[in-house]
Amino acid sequence: LYYDRIVGHNKPLKMTPKIIDKKQKKEKILKAAMKVFASKGVANTIMNDIAKEACIGKGTIYEYFKSKDEMIVEAFNYFINQLNSELEKDLQKLTDPIEKLKTMISTLVKFTEKSLTETIEIILDFWAEGIRQKYETKTYILNLKETYNDYRNIIIKILEDGIKENKIKKVNTKNVASIIIAILDGIMLQWFIDKNVINLSSISEDIHRLIFEGIGKTIKSGGIL
Repeated sequence: LYYDRIVGHNKPLKMTPKIIDKKQKKEKILKAAMKVFASKGVANTIMNDIAKEACIGKGTIYEYFKSKDEMIVEAFNYFINQLNSELEKDLQKLTDPIEKLKTMISTLVKFTEKSLTETIEIILDFWAEGIRQKYETKTYILNLKETYNDYRNIIIKILEDGIKENKIKKVNTKNVASIIIAILDGIMLQWFIDKNVINLSSISEDIHRLIFEGIGKTIKSGGIL
């Protein structure tokens, strides 16, 4: 008995509480949501589908997300953050505006190709959901306008730098940026409808040529910058 009291055998064992990384758990749920959204579509997905994919109870999801609408917004932001990370990584070491714009276009195309059908289906679903929510009273709204503005402003800044460095013609930078985004959107949509029509692996060079033959400054040797 004395020994038991000394070593504590007569005391209840204390269990160390399991430490849950909430950020990691939330990311796991978002990844599961993205996968389900891609296979079933945003509109057809229910919370139970996501819970099964994440291998957690349905109630656990509501500890992180109040509703499906909130999860849609969070999943959209997660997707955009992934894309932005790719862009930042590819652009941060570049200084030449022409190379920056070429790289941005290539990265956006490669990101779509790398993620294959899942990416474009989710983009289209998010786009449709954002339009739907615009005309409904929603607490959580996909801010497509802000997203487009962000990318438009990045391109505008690159174009302005190119004009200052005399590498790009004086153009309406806002219009040209909008045209570039429209080209990329159109290519993704066509590729989604029929992947045999467009080869994403080679189309970036054609986009570069089309754009820079229009806005690139012609140097004395006759080439296009």
